[in-house]
Amino acid sequence: YLYGFAVSITCMIMNELIFKPIVNDPRPTRSANKYKDETTGQWKMKHGMPSGHVLNATVIMVWSLLEVAIKGPGYDAEHIIQTECWFAFIVVLMAPVPWARWRNKDHSLNQCLVAGAIGLVLGVVAYAVRAN
Repeated sequence: YLYGFAVSITCMIMNELIFKPIVNDPRPTRSANKYKDETTGQWKMKHGMPSGHVLNATVIMVWSLLEVAIKGPGYDAEHIIQTECWFAFIVVLMAPVPWARWRNKDHSLNQCLVAGAIGLVLGVVAYAVRAN
């Protein structure tokens, strides 16, 4: 349980302190994710590239799917249903996140796609670190 939490926190820190400041891509204008600048008194938009929600959901989804696929219940006749149920549960829980972030106008499609690509790589890394 703590490993998943640590992976999630690490992704959040990397995204907010490294990825978003480097890319500096604004969110869609209809996003509700705004803050009030104390010096000017005006509302400003936080950076949106890559989406932190999509990044986290993708990393946890990929890592979890790899755990089930490689170390999970198994593919023998006795465990195949349990394995498939875990796959379905993980995908149903995590896969809608990119769509929701795009649909709610909190991120552009590109911001969600980039976060998904980074999340795919980091999810494999998260599994590799835990497996070794």
